[in-house]
Amino acid sequence: VAVFTDVAYRRAGPLTLSASCIPTLMNLADTTVQIVAGPATRFEVHLFDEAREGTVVDAGQVLDTTVQARDAFGNLADGYARTVQFSLTADRHPEARRPGGSALVDGFWRFENQLRLITAGWQCLEVFDARNLSVAGQACVEVHSAGAHHLRFAQQPSNVTAGSPIVPAPRVQLFDTFGNRVEDSTSTLEIAVETGPENDTTAGPWITVLNHGEGELNNLIINQA
Repeated sequence: VAVFTDVAYRRAGPLTLSASCIPTLMNLADTTVQIVAGPATRFEVHLFDEAREGTVVDAGQVLDTTVQARDAFGNLADGYARTVQFSLTADRHPEARRPGGSALVDGFWRFENQLRLITAGWQCLEVFDARNLSVAGQACVEVHSAGAHHLRFAQQPSNVTAGSPIVPAPRVQLFDTFGNRVEDSTSTLEIAVETGPENDTTAGPWITVLNHGEGELNNLIINQA
């Protein structure tokens, strides 16, 4: 009689064990056992799908979220059927939206079209067991600004003596509809006087190229008081 202790296998699923006699390697017996997953210790969270994890998204884009309960060895805890809840770690924009709380089925659930991230930058979605906060997980994605929508003066023009440059130089920034700066824009910006002194040949337009969504108008001079 041979007794084997401390035999452990970490992967869930059917496992066949064979007993052989050494050195003849005579096969003495085979048996199949079922390895079941342990209790859930963490959540594996995916935005989109596993193949696109970490993809950059545009502000306002609606995403799917997949949550899988995993045991300590990474097996799908298919017996897990408890309610999970979500929180956004940084996106506090009023139009941001996270998935609602729901129970997983067989350790898995796909929350379709429930996640909407607004604020540019790295944003993380946290998932946790509603009754056991130690069972948790998160997924992060980089949010880029949406398309250009409006301009805003970061440095307003100030009063100045005729013929002198406006100091500090007026600075203009480009934003999307959610208020994120469109930092990847290299558009040409043109500024002109809308109302003011007549017959002033120096009254623009002034042109500058945006750098990271920002343009500065140096040596802006108006001669007519």
